[in-house]
Amino acid sequence: MKHSRLILMIEDNKSFRLLMNHFLSKRYQVVTKSNGIDAMHWLEEGNYPDLILLDLGLPEMTGKDFLTGLKSSGFYKDIPVIILSGNNKTTFTSDAMKDIQHYFEKPFDPRKLQEKIESIFTRPPLQVTT
Repeated sequence: MKHSRLILMIEDNKSFRLLMNHFLSKRYQVVTKSNGIDAMHWLEEGNYPDLILLDLGLPEMTGKDFLTGLKSSGFYKDIPVIILSGNNKTTFTSDAMKDIQHYFEKPFDPRKLQEKIESIFTRPPLQVTT
């Protein structure tokens, strides 16, 4: 079965990355990266995911820094982002919250994540008017 939606998951914990990849790959094409630098290189190679699942506590480049770079880019800024983090939501600034679609604090129910992903994918695209 060919999956039409592409999800980039950036997660440094190998066990969690494998578990989520197994869960999500039943419905989507999933690419995983263990840090923000590798993920940014993957994007710069011309890849464009439909959604990014992002951990905040990444090595080398934090999830917050990755998100800042992503949202400041004219090309990648419209990619929806869901945060999957072991950090409490209160550590994430309210200013940064406007750049994401949802924040899941680990541990979380993967079915809730699935519901949120589906709601993002079934949303009509934004209409730009001039």
